Amino acid sequence: MSSLSNSDLEKVRVEFTPVTAEAKLTREDGSVKLIREDGSVKDDEKRRQREARTGVARPKEGDDSYWDWPSDAPTAHATDASGSSSSASFNDDYWSKDACGVDQVDVMYHIDYSSAGELGVGTKTTVRKAYDQKVGKAFAVKSVRKVHVEEYNAMKREAAILALLGSDEASGSCPYIIKYNHVVEERNSFHMLLEMCHGSELYGYVANLAQKDQTMPERHAILYAQQILRALSYLHQRGIVHRDVKLENLVHKHRNYYKNNEIRLIDFGLATRMTGGEGSYLTEKVGSPQYVAPEVLNERYTEKCDIWSVGVVAYALLSAEAPFLGASNTETYYKIQNSDVSFHQVAWEKVSNEAKDFIRSCLEKDPSARPSADQLLAHEWFHQQRLSVDGGRPASTGTDSNKKRKPKFLSKVSRLFGK
Repeated sequence: MSSLSNSDLEKVRVEFTPVTAEAKLTREDGSVKLIREDGSVKDDEKRRQREARTGVARPKEGDDSYWDWPSDAPTAHATDASGSSSSASFNDDYWSKDACGVDQVDVMYHIDYSSAGELGVGTKTTVRKAYDQKVGKAFAVKSVRKVHVEEYNAMKREAAILALLGSDEASGSCPYIIKYNHVVEERNSFHMLLEMCHGSELYGYVANLAQKDQTMPERHAILYAQQILRALSYLHQRGIVHRDVKLENLVHKHRNYYKNNEIRLIDFGLATRMTGGEGSYLTEKVGSPQYVAPEVLNERYTEKCDIWSVGVVAYALLSAEAPFLGASNTETYYKIQNSDVSFHQVAWEKVSNEAKDFIRSCLEKDPSARPSADQLLAHEWFHQQRLSVDGGRPASTGTDSNKKRKPKFLSKVSRLFGK
């Protein structure tokens, strides 16, 4: 694919000053006024006039080159089969630096700055509801202040990778990966517009069942595992490694996930693109402690690290426990590298042997012997109950037959999964 030209980049990279600690009121004529904390009013009339005068460029429909992976787009430090290393990152020209001082994201969208509009909060990022009145569609807007350099660069990587995946829609995009819309860059902040998901994290579903002394029925775990593997198959075929697959990064598309358990894989801040061809590997030690693969700790790994994380997720879905939890991260890492997965707990008494075999396959310590996402999709576990994401039964809460003695750790479930 060809690289993005400077003129293409200038179309969509817009810098602005963010709106903070202000209430937003929409008048009957459609104009908006912002009321600051001190009671003063900031009207958006000048901003609306500027929008009418300059417009906001969007990608042209059918312009596949718009989303082509640029030559200077980010990728993690990678090592090829010969042992030589290389890395690529954004240079200063990748994102537009022309500061216009306009609250551009508020011109384009109605952002809900209330507590009800807050969808999620990271250490330095915030996700809020956004509504495009022109097309009548809701989005999630993920924002970060540029002073937080590490998180800002991570969001740029995430935007570039999701944009690359979006360019594949002509050949059929994956429905289980969060959809990217576009970015808006301001003088002090960076915003990314994403598909709106109304449901909770998969972590919330597991924790909710655990608090009721229940575990997830296998047929529901099967449907979740299939969706995760299909998302990873799509990524791995395109040379992309997620590197942070976990319960917190799997979100229900719909609010009532008891009836519709469709999920999205989110948060590509640690994702990277494999370079160097066959035999190349990654060396950067990243990920979440309970989900990280042993080869990541050894700083020599491939996309198979995502498969290990699937095994941890599947184990948690069926038992609400972490397979290699230690009293500290150091102890957790030791167990990941030296302990075998155990199914002796009471929660596993009624779990099928096929499910246990699936988890053992994912948690194979030798990555060369660990199956790929495509191979796992053909696993016997997915066929024993004749369920699939294309025609499975809707999700529901755990049943009485799956009710177990409350695992010891449930009183401290937050600590176990990094909450």
